[in-house]
Amino acid sequence: MISFSWKLFGDDWLTFFIFLSIVLIIIGISELIRYYMLLSNEHNRKLVHIVVGLLCSISPNLFQSNLQPILLGFLFFALNLIAFKIDRFKGMHSLNRISYGTIFFPVSYIILTCFFWEFSYHITLSLMLLSIADPLASLIGQIIKNPKYIYPWYDKKSIQGSATMFLSSFIIIYILAPNIFPNENPNIFKFSFFLASLATLAELISYKGSDNFSIPILSFIGIHCFQITLENFQLIMATVTIFFFIAYYFQLVDFSGLSGGCIMALIIITMGGVKFLIPLCVFFIFSSLIGKIIGLKQNTHRNHPKRNISQVIANGSISLIICIVGYFTKDDGFLFFLFLSSVSAANSDTWATEIGKLSKTKPVSIIGFKKMEPGLSGGITHIGTFGSLLGSITIGAVSYALGVDVIVFFGIVLTGFIGSLIDSVLGATFQVKFITPDGKITETHSINSEQIKGIKWIDNNIVNFFCTLSAPILMYIYLLYFYL
Repeated sequence: MISFSWKLFGDDWLTFFIFLSIVLIIIGISELIRYYMLLSNEHNRKLVHIVVGLLCSISPNLFQSNLQPILLGFLFFALNLIAFKIDRFKGMHSLNRISYGTIFFPVSYIILTCFFWEFSYHITLSLMLLSIADPLASLIGQIIKNPKYIYPWYDKKSIQGSATMFLSSFIIIYILAPNIFPNENPNIFKFSFFLASLATLAELISYKGSDNFSIPILSFIGIHCFQITLENFQLIMATVTIFFFIAYYFQLVDFSGLSGGCIMALIIITMGGVKFLIPLCVFFIFSSLIGKIIGLKQNTHRNHPKRNISQVIANGSISLIICIVGYFTKDDGFLFFLFLSSVSAANSDTWATEIGKLSKTKPVSIIGFKKMEPGLSGGITHIGTFGSLLGSITIGAVSYALGVDVIVFFGIVLTGFIGSLIDSVLGATFQVKFITPDGKITETHSINSEQIKGIKWIDNNIVNFFCTLSAPILMYIYLLYFYL
């Protein structure tokens, strides 16, 4: 068993200033390296990534309290954000592509040190994977001649780089795993294979540097998922994987949606249990079937998959976060009601959109009730509104079957339906819209199109996110007045 416990100075503030000084010196050295062109910008950035990442990974073993690490995280975040905005300290973030990796990394570090400080080994292992395996994978992917590329989502990834990510992650995990499973040696190989696969998948479907967030966070959660379901882990993994591969086969999701869905389902079933998974399965299966049936009826069935990881995150991230919070806080059921309301809003909004396509009249804007073209956000129809209510009732009925009270049932139906209406309001007022040269209004930017309404960064996925966020907030208020 390998042990790290180095309280070097005994005083956390002294350690803090030494730690901060080392990081600033590293950044200064990277600027000198860039100025004198001793390394390429990419290799220079990777060097900073590795050294700073390693320092952060051992920080739980250097500090007695998490106060100083949290402060360091916020300082790193501010420094990286300023450097990115004013285009300075290019040794940290200079790339030939757009990447927000230097912003994502301190965010993940803040989350881990702020909420999970007592899991020091878990934090160390999670950040080690990001600090060593990720840059090594990138380096190998670049130096290999004629690499084989795949496009799992937006960013292209080399097969050689992904293989390096898996092998290096496996080695790191296998070496450090005895700290987490001291008496479970037979399971260390299985654990290393699983966590290395999860970290590789997180890197594979990353976009614009988001792996600096997804690798440590998903690795940390993955450790807990494996520990929770040690005896039934293989059965759970097989069930979740088969379910989403069926969805992939029928083109309900693309590869990124397949990956995101598998990860989400795995976390929810392990941390929340079957009762958390069933409502999400009802939402995903029936929403997909309704979309397919209506698409075939209208002869608008497309050959490419329907849901990608952006849509999975937009509709499921809030419910996922609620489930994780419930696990770590050992909630006795209150958060489960909020979870159900979020799923209800997602289902209500999706059914409103799909069933609304059957309307024989043009939709009207929920703001002002003026007629508008079908397909634009913010439009409502009578049949679409009925579909929205039916969607929230469906999740409410599933919740009632799972044992919730009648008062909670009505809250799930009501808040889910209102969440769908909030989605329409946001779509009509804040969601970005463009006009093409031929006068067509769209919600997707194209060449020569001009923005005519809304906020540029608020697209349909952002609106869906706020829809699923608004319902739990309303449900909390509802429960305070009518249940607690």
